[in-house]
Amino acid sequence: MASSRLSYLAIIKEAVTATAVKPTNFIRFKDGDVMNNLEVIANNPIQNNRWNAMNAVDGKIDSKGSYNFDLDTNEINYWLTPLLGTLANVDISSETDASVYSHTYDLANTLPSVTLEQGKGNLTDATNNLQNYQVDRAYGVMLDTMTMSGSDGIINVAVDVVAHGVFQKADLISNATAGASVDLELESVD
Repeated sequence: MASSRLSYLAIIKEAVTATAVKPTNFIRFKDGDVMNNLEVIANNPIQNNRWNAMNAVDGKIDSKGSYNFDLDTNEINYWLTPLLGTLANVDISSETDASVYSHTYDLANTLPSVTLEQGKGNLTDATNNLQNYQVDRAYGVMLDTMTMSGSDGIINVAVDVVAHGVFQKADLISNATAGASVDLELESVD
């Protein structure tokens, strides 16, 4: 992502699987994205046709993606929780150093899901030009794989994720004559 310095990635554990919630934990990442991918099936429905007319038919939609980031001991827990299970407790070990954290994970039979929200583009556009940025929210996100690799003293972490769905666009309607205290109404979501 060329504009990663202007973008953000936020994550939060979902209380109910595949129920989107507003992410509040902002984490650093190098690149990555979760998108809806549409399978296109080339179909030849006409028999005995020499010119081989092909019809494109919509196939299944899957929501997959991947992210790369540098290993950070505070932020890795947001990824380890959906990979391993539930975070049982976080306590400070007083025996050695007060700044050392001890994380204990309980392996779960059912892994928790997370909601990811990613802002792309120039989110600080002073002209309020809605064409310069986009915000996507993936819900029901489960971790597929996590790979760690090191080089030159930097540990890179790559995660592959699968989402239940992605909200890619939302249109909001406001009633300017009613005043600022009126809630916005959601018109459509793609």
